Amino acid sequence: MPDQGDTGLYVYGIAPSSGPALPEGLRGMDGAAVDLVAHAGLAAVVTPIALPRPPGRRRDLLSHSDVLNAVGGDLDVVPLRFGTVLRDEEDVVEELLEARWESLTEMLDRVTDAVQLNLRASYVEERVLAEVVQGSRQIQALRSRTRQLPEGTPHPDVVQLGRLVSMALDDLRREDSRVLVEAVLPLVRESRVRERGNPDHVLDIALLVDREAVPVVEARLEQVAADVHERIRLQLTGPLAPFDFVDDEPWG
Repeated sequence: MPDQGDTGLYVYGIAPSSGPALPEGLRGMDGAAVDLVAHAGLAAVVTPIALPRPPGRRRDLLSHSDVLNAVGGDLDVVPLRFGTVLRDEEDVVEELLEARWESLTEMLDRVTDAVQLNLRASYVEERVLAEVVQGSRQIQALRSRTRQLPEGTPHPDVVQLGRLVSMALDDLRREDSRVLVEAVLPLVRESRVRERGNPDHVLDIALLVDREAVPVVEARLEQVAADVHERIRLQLTGPLAPFDFVDDEPWG
């Protein structure tokens, strides 16, 4: 990483040096132009920035992801960790493109002709809770016995009811997640499941998808959404740069 000074080069990611050009007029941090620094078949996607600068600013984080997503629409790209800054083009070549040529090339090969889609599924809470109650006589009985208790009453039946509902929701979530995953996995290269703690959470999964297969995946998920819309909401985001499918190394 550079010492504090006047300027540096912010590196968003690594692309092939040959292939489609960067999106016309693409701007990065502080509205500066985005360019490529090429070497031995690789190209660093960079923007000149003023140094020093406050770490982790929200607008910089957004710029980082926006640039990578714009580049990844048509060009293969390996996203680098947010905050990768080098002094100048010479350092970009020597400390990044030369020093990590082998690992960067391997990761670029892994995501060639692919983009990331993020699929999130969440329950329609009232509908699913009704399912849980209807599916268990024990839960129905406990619900009936506790209905008239003041809210927040530390009654054993209330504790037992909460435990049984939570267990039933966990079982339902596992089954619904399995069905959703089985519907989409045959159409994608790889997947990464991400954990979420929301009570209505069903599934949060990153999908590495061939660019040409994106419409197929979208059409399949539209069919699934039509089948489950009364009890599960699906949200598909992308295409995005393949953030979840590259190694997390301390670049620079």
